[in-house]
Amino acid sequence: MFDLLKKAADVVQDAFDESDDEIREERENIAHQPPESNLRGKKKAVFVGINYTGTSAALKGCINDVENISKFAFEKFGFSRENSMILTDNEDPEHQPTRKNIIRAMDWLTEGAQEGDSLLWHFSGHGHQTKDTSGDEADGLDEVLVPLDFKESSMITDDEVHDHLVKPVPEGVRLTIFMDCCHSGSIVDLPFTYSAGSEDVKLLCGSNTKRKAILNALMGAGMNYMKGDNKAAIASLTSGFKVGMRDDAASKHKEAKLEGQDRHNKSSKGDVIMFSGCQDDQTSADAVINKEATGAMSHALVKTYRTLEAEGGSAPSFSNVLKEMRQELAKGKYTQIPQMSTGRLLAMDHPFLM
Repeated sequence: MFDLLKKAADVVQDAFDESDDEIREERENIAHQPPESNLRGKKKAVFVGINYTGTSAALKGCINDVENISKFAFEKFGFSRENSMILTDNEDPEHQPTRKNIIRAMDWLTEGAQEGDSLLWHFSGHGHQTKDTSGDEADGLDEVLVPLDFKESSMITDDEVHDHLVKPVPEGVRLTIFMDCCHSGSIVDLPFTYSAGSEDVKLLCGSNTKRKAILNALMGAGMNYMKGDNKAAIASLTSGFKVGMRDDAASKHKEAKLEGQDRHNKSSKGDVIMFSGCQDDQTSADAVINKEATGAMSHALVKTYRTLEAEGGSAPSFSNVLKEMRQELAKGKYTQIPQMSTGRLLAMDHPFLM
């Protein structure tokens, strides 16, 4: 059944391609737009891990994620502890992941960035959804990061993340983002999303919820089927198709308008590339793997990259990492579907470098 659903998803995607001239033209042009950053400048990184220790929202693996992802970045890509900022529950007050410190870390990361620089942002913690108050979300919901002091302060909305983390990135700079949290598919509000099918990686519109609803329904149903939960598989298909097959003119007009705004307002000057733990309507697992508490996405990212590099003898492509991450999580019976999105149109078959 899962193979059939994957094939059906590809068929649905192809059908949308044939009826969408703009998307088709963009896919034809995408191969001519490789990342521009030469990565020869300075490297800076921020690692945020929040276990929310002592609260009702406690997690177990987020600080471990910081240790594992930072080690990966230091050993593999030349980042250093000296040029990094780490925010975790067990740090001193100046380096705890409060709302104020997280926003300060975003500003520190992008401050003074110049052509050739490589920046890295990693967040492991809670993500959430709240009512959209700015009118820029097709589904009416903002995705938000949950800081350590969420009860005393407020959440950090996707609009704020974009303003502090993406907008300041100049041309010729690479910003790589790892978001291992729930509801993280568009938590940075990037306009271009890439879908990993059974054969290749394709570009999806940033705001086209109808296309996403059908594809996500098929993929989600397949994941639930693999877990042996036929009832959830059927429910996923039913709910997804209800949204996906909706044919009201007002909804179409709003999606088209927001998509145009996305491209105009949310595009980045630099090469901004994000891997997120799941889709906007999904949760990301706080797991125990090999007897260690860890975020399932963070673990899959490191394992996938190292495995592909060892097999191929060189850095794997962004698209191959996405595809293999999804397969790795599916093998572990996780239903979350990692996402890859960018701030400008990019060919993602280029080597995954930072």
